[in-house]
Amino acid sequence: MATIKISELPAATSPVSSSDVAPVVQGGVTKKAAINQFGFSPAGAGSTARTIQSKLRDVVSALDYGADNTGAADATSAIQTALNQNKIVFLPAGKYRINGTLSLPLGVVMYGETNTGDYYPSHPGQDGALLFKDSASSAGPIVRLKECTGIHHLQFDHQKVGGGTDGIIALDAVATTVYASIDNISIMGHRTTDTTGATSCFGIKFDGSTTTSRVQFFNRVSNCHITNCDIGVFLGGLANANVFTNIISRECHVHYELKGNATYGCIENAFSALGCYTIVTMSPLAICFKLTQYTSNNAFIGYSTEAYGYEFSEGPTGNTGNIFLGTANENASWTSQMNLRYMAPENVNNYAKYYLTSKTTNDRNVVGTGATYFEQFFIDGTMPEANLNAGTFTAANANCKVIFRFNSTFTFLNFKSFGARLKVYVYGNSGSGMHVADVTFKYLVADSATPPYAAKLCVNQVFNNPTGGQITGLYFLTGKAASQPMGIGITCGNFGAFPVVNIRCVLEYEVLDYATDSDFFYNYVGLSSKTTAAATANDVTDSITLLTVGQTLI
Repeated sequence: MATIKISELPAATSPVSSSDVAPVVQGGVTKKAAINQFGFSPAGAGSTARTIQSKLRDVVSALDYGADNTGAADATSAIQTALNQNKIVFLPAGKYRINGTLSLPLGVVMYGETNTGDYYPSHPGQDGALLFKDSASSAGPIVRLKECTGIHHLQFDHQKVGGGTDGIIALDAVATTVYASIDNISIMGHRTTDTTGATSCFGIKFDGSTTTSRVQFFNRVSNCHITNCDIGVFLGGLANANVFTNIISRECHVHYELKGNATYGCIENAFSALGCYTIVTMSPLAICFKLTQYTSNNAFIGYSTEAYGYEFSEGPTGNTGNIFLGTANENASWTSQMNLRYMAPENVNNYAKYYLTSKTTNDRNVVGTGATYFEQFFIDGTMPEANLNAGTFTAANANCKVIFRFNSTFTFLNFKSFGARLKVYVYGNSGSGMHVADVTFKYLVADSATPPYAAKLCVNQVFNNPTGGQITGLYFLTGKAASQPMGIGITCGNFGAFPVVNIRCVLEYEVLDYATDSDFFYNYVGLSSKTTAAATANDVTDSITLLTVGQTLI
């Protein structure tokens, strides 16, 4: 056989197949070897040699399965094939058109190449791996996650108007999803004016369920940037015990919405390190935290918001025990426009309950200082007219309203003493301002279960701004003559020609009582009504002013 130099051999066709052969020298002897026999040796002692082919299969690229990363052709099928056959799939930088919906099988992770960690349409494709839908794409999520799956270091852009109602990122549509991970993700939505869900664009949607055969527990979302969605993050019923941390949401109508259902609530989710920013005027107005219905024991801790709209919105049904701890930093040029309903200075909308428990010598659990209750809330219903400068509380008068009542535990004959601090903010319209009354008072009953019953109201401290002012009357209603729960009445005046737009209350009270069962104190907290009602003749009889320091026997 003639001697031929390797350099003189004809060029092989690219790519070389794994079954093709190449000459190798082993022990001084020239042999042939298939391409898939070439080895890889890790550095260091104790390493194990493998073939290069085995090594490369540790992580596969979507490009290995024919995915187009120019954005011209649909990449859904190619990426889905890669996901179905591998546990880890890498998406190199580029634009991936997703006309359908990607579904991650159990235990699969998909991650992308990211340079700046964000995506802006002004320079598409320059920031790593981008998956997108446009007007030509089908409706539906770009990706759905199953149990123990993860997506990391990816950008999503969903511009199919009306096609994002199931979420840009969603969970399995039919089965339970637990332990899924969403990390270092950027989402660009197509905000409309719909926040009802019919045509809304949802960024991340844990849609929830009405059956325990499909729950969404223990999933984690972190280090995300959500922009231009109708609802940034949504959690439904049985979307419970999930953790969200380090998330920036921008220019969303609703940044976070929790909405349980009548069968199962949305409970025990933890949110921390949140930045909610809608620094444009929207219609409808932006809401940072919306508790629609049936939510409980969710915690929002360590957040900062700036939204030209609401900081909080709470529905009337089934919202209990949710905790908020953060700050609202509003644009100064907008703070005088009270019709935008800013929720400053305090920013707790739902209420918190505290049980101060100690041990006694006979080892009983007792609550020596009772239950402490704190809530911030807007008053619903028809606002009082703002022209009663005299401040006299009279029956059936449009200027006089009962604004809230305590729960049924607080009646004249139930012998419950308590101390309270109440702040009432009244908002006028069109620059007529916001005015506040801040009062501290105690309701004390005698230790007697037989007539004649004795009680007194002690008003300890009063601040009413401005003096003589716009809140012309604030009254404690004892419920003695009316035989109903105690409450608060109000009259307003000096707003000129402008009506009262909103009334917001911040209420904290501490029950002075003892019991052996802390669950008993659930009876002490909460309000029976936060909607205005016309004052009755009995309400007028029961009314005691809260704007004058002093004591009144009842």
